[in-house]
Amino acid sequence: ALSVRCVKGIIEKNFTVAHGRIEKTSTKEKLNRLWLADDAISMFIDAKGDANSFTLKSGAGSNSATFEGTVPAEGDEYVAFYPTTITQSVTETSGTYSVNFTMPQRQNVTAAGEINATALPMLGYTTDTEIAMKNVGSLLELGLKTKDGTANVVKIELQGNDNEKLSGAFAVEVKKDGTQPVAVVSGEASDADKTLTVNCGAYE
Repeated sequence: ALSVRCVKGIIEKNFTVAHGRIEKTSTKEKLNRLWLADDAISMFIDAKGDANSFTLKSGAGSNSATFEGTVPAEGDEYVAFYPTTITQSVTETSGTYSVNFTMPQRQNVTAAGEINATALPMLGYTTDTEIAMKNVGSLLELGLKTKDGTANVVKIELQGNDNEKLSGAFAVEVKKDGTQPVAVVSGEASDADKTLTVNCGAYE
């Protein structure tokens, strides 16, 4: 027997989501990012209520994947944010959407050099089912040299030249025309927010 349950005003919907590429400012080299099988995105519909979680349906290991979830039938505008673990809320001011999120103070790099998803937030906007994600932040590459050519790095602590906020609460404006979104500081910076610690998994 086939059982079908319908929820009034709620429909299932699939979105095709393309990964944002990271540009290294020094070399202009574009770094490919690939979707993972357990990835999910936060989907805000018309800037109303909490985010809906959309899970990866197909496309793991590629730049473009299909995510599935449910949305209100009357939804017109969709704002996607990745990853779901740091997404907070979305606000609207005079037709402009801003996504509020928290950048963790401690970030991890595995022994294989893989960067934790929380360090690479992405944002996308659409009025249909195709979403091109844009990177909100950037990567900082450090080259370390030693006399004998070897070094075991346990962690790296970063701090701005003028105690700028590097972690904690941020907001990013949704660019409906597809231009690059930029994260801006939200709220007062605590002492912890002024530093960023990268844990190097190879030697923890």
